Amino acid sequence: MQAWRAGNWPESTYSVVRFDLEKSGSATRLVLHHDAFPADAAEHLEDGWKKMYWEPLGRYFDAS
Repeated sequence: MQAWRAGNWPESTYSVVRFDLEKSGSATRLVLHHDAFPADAAEHLEDGWKKMYWEPLGRYFDAS
């Protein structure tokens, strides 16, 4: 679990990110939980997770 905040959020606002690994047949599923961020940041954060994490991870595992 990790708590963090963007520089333009109110000082007392921290979001919480948690990653869970779940068994899925013979594979493992990575589940992201992201809570406690300002509502107006949701679209930006979703786009950021895709661009900065999920797409690069997908390319990495496809190359393996």
